[in-house]
Amino acid sequence: MRYLLAQGYHVIPVRPLTSDEVLGVPCVASLAEIDEPIDLVDVFRRADAAPEHAREAVAAAAKAFWLQLGLRSPEARQIATAGRLDYVEDRCTAIVHAQLVSARESGQAAAEPGSARREPPPPEGDRGAQI
Repeated sequence: MRYLLAQGYHVIPVRPLTSDEVLGVPCVASLAEIDEPIDLVDVFRRADAAPEHAREAVAAAAKAFWLQLGLRSPEARQIATAGRLDYVEDRCTAIVHAQLVSARESGQAAAEPGSARREPPPPEGDRGAQI
Protein backbone atom coordinates (compact mmCIF):
# COMPACT_ATOMS: atom_id res chain seq x y z
CA MET A 1 0.00 0.00 0.00
CA ARG A 2 2.86 2.35 0.80
CA TYR A 3 4.21 1.97 -2.77
CA LEU A 4 0.82 2.66 -4.40
CA LEU A 5 0.25 5.72 -2.23
CA ALA A 6 3.74 7.00 -3.11
CA GLN A 7 2.86 6.60 -6.81
CA GLY A 8 -0.20 8.81 -6.36
CA TYR A 9 -2.91 6.16 -6.26
CA HIS A 10 -5.99 6.63 -4.10
CA VAL A 11 -6.11 3.53 -1.88
CA ILE A 12 -8.86 2.58 0.55
CA PRO A 13 -7.81 -0.12 3.00
CA VAL A 14 -10.49 -2.72 3.74
CA ARG A 15 -10.07 -4.53 7.02
CA PRO A 16 -12.96 -6.82 7.91
CA LEU A 17 -11.75 -7.43 11.49
CA THR A 18 -10.81 -3.91 12.55
CA SER A 19 -11.72 -0.59 11.00
CA ASP A 20 -9.05 1.83 12.08
CA GLU A 21 -6.42 3.17 9.67
CA VAL A 22 -3.39 2.05 7.70
CA LEU A 23 -0.57 4.50 6.98
CA GLY A 24 -2.88 7.32 8.06
CA VAL A 25 -5.63 6.30 5.64
CA PRO A 26 -8.99 5.44 7.26
CA CYS A 27 -10.15 1.84 6.76
CA VAL A 28 -13.57 0.51 5.93
CA ALA A 29 -14.85 -2.87 7.07
CA SER A 30 -16.03 -4.09 3.64
CA LEU A 31 -16.05 -3.19 -0.04
CA ALA A 32 -19.78 -2.43 0.29
CA GLU A 33 -18.87 0.61 2.41
CA ILE A 34 -16.95 2.25 -0.46
CA ASP A 35 -19.18 4.79 -2.17
CA GLU A 36 -17.02 5.45 -5.21
CA PRO A 37 -15.95 3.36 -8.22
CA ILE A 38 -13.37 0.66 -7.47
CA ASP A 39 -10.75 0.00 -10.12
CA LEU A 40 -8.76 -2.70 -8.33
CA VAL A 41 -9.27 -4.98 -5.34
CA ASP A 42 -5.79 -5.98 -4.15
CA VAL A 43 -5.96 -8.96 -1.76
CA PHE A 44 -3.41 -9.53 1.02
CA ARG A 45 -5.18 -12.42 2.76
CA ARG A 46 -4.84 -16.20 2.73
CA ALA A 47 -5.98 -17.87 -0.49
CA ASP A 48 -8.93 -19.52 1.26
CA ALA A 49 -10.42 -16.04 1.84
CA ALA A 50 -10.10 -15.08 -1.83
CA PRO A 51 -13.39 -16.52 -3.17
CA GLU A 52 -15.50 -14.49 -0.74
CA HIS A 53 -13.52 -11.35 -1.57
CA ALA A 54 -13.99 -12.08 -5.28
CA ARG A 55 -17.76 -12.24 -4.69
CA GLU A 56 -17.58 -8.89 -2.87
CA ALA A 57 -15.54 -7.39 -5.71
CA VAL A 58 -18.10 -8.54 -8.29
CA ALA A 59 -20.97 -7.17 -6.16
CA ALA A 60 -19.13 -3.84 -5.81
CA ALA A 61 -18.64 -3.67 -9.61
CA ALA A 62 -14.85 -3.49 -9.26
CA LYS A 63 -12.90 -3.60 -12.52
CA ALA A 64 -10.12 -5.97 -11.42
CA PHE A 65 -9.24 -8.50 -8.72
CA TRP A 66 -5.59 -9.08 -7.77
CA LEU A 67 -4.06 -11.72 -5.49
CA GLN A 68 -0.62 -10.91 -4.15
CA LEU A 69 2.56 -13.02 -4.34
CA GLY A 70 2.07 -16.61 -3.28
CA LEU A 71 -1.72 -16.49 -3.57
CA ARG A 72 -3.64 -18.59 -6.08
CA SER A 73 -7.31 -19.50 -6.06
CA PRO A 74 -9.04 -21.30 -8.91
CA GLU A 75 -12.39 -20.57 -7.26
CA ALA A 76 -11.68 -16.84 -6.94
CA ARG A 77 -10.48 -16.81 -10.56
CA GLN A 78 -13.74 -18.41 -11.72
CA ILE A 79 -15.87 -15.98 -9.69
CA ALA A 80 -13.96 -12.89 -10.79
CA THR A 81 -13.75 -13.76 -14.48
CA ALA A 82 -17.41 -14.86 -14.57
CA GLY A 83 -18.17 -11.41 -13.13
CA ARG A 84 -16.13 -9.84 -15.98
CA LEU A 85 -13.35 -8.60 -13.67
CA ASP A 86 -9.76 -8.67 -14.83
CA TYR A 87 -7.91 -11.19 -12.67
CA VAL A 88 -4.27 -11.48 -11.63
CA GLU A 89 -2.81 -13.88 -9.10
CA ASP A 90 0.57 -14.57 -7.54
CA ARG A 91 1.92 -11.15 -8.54
CA CYS A 92 2.96 -8.08 -6.54
CA THR A 93 1.28 -4.84 -7.60
CA ALA A 94 4.38 -2.83 -6.70
CA ILE A 95 6.71 -5.04 -8.78
CA VAL A 96 4.38 -5.12 -11.79
CA HIS A 97 3.74 -1.37 -11.62
CA ALA A 98 7.48 -0.66 -11.45
CA GLN A 99 8.03 -2.94 -14.47
CA LEU A 100 5.29 -1.17 -16.42
CA VAL A 101 6.70 2.26 -15.60
CA SER A 102 10.21 1.13 -16.53
CA ALA A 103 9.00 -0.39 -19.80
CA ARG A 104 6.99 2.72 -20.66
CA GLU A 105 9.99 4.96 -19.96
CA SER A 106 12.28 2.78 -22.10
CA GLY A 107 9.69 2.37 -24.88
CA GLN A 108 9.58 -1.42 -24.50
CA ALA A 109 6.60 -3.71 -24.02
CA ALA A 110 6.10 -4.96 -20.46
CA ALA A 111 6.05 -8.68 -19.71
CA GLU A 112 2.63 -10.27 -19.20
CA PRO A 113 1.99 -10.54 -15.44
CA GLY A 114 -0.03 -13.78 -15.64
CA SER A 115 -3.61 -12.58 -15.81
CA ALA A 116 -6.59 -14.68 -16.80
CA ARG A 117 -7.95 -12.05 -19.20
CA ARG A 118 -5.71 -9.04 -19.46
CA GLU A 119 -3.60 -6.98 -17.14
CA PRO A 120 -5.53 -4.13 -15.51
CA PRO A 121 -4.00 -0.85 -16.64
CA PRO A 122 -2.81 1.54 -13.93
CA PRO A 123 -4.84 4.64 -14.89
CA GLU A 124 -4.18 8.04 -13.38
CA GLY A 125 -6.40 8.68 -10.39
CA ASP A 126 -6.92 4.95 -9.89
CA ARG A 127 -9.13 3.99 -6.98
CA GLY A 128 -8.19 0.71 -5.38
CA ALA A 129 -9.26 -1.19 -2.33
CA GLN A 130 -6.81 -3.33 -0.45
CA ILE A 131 -8.09 -6.22 1.58
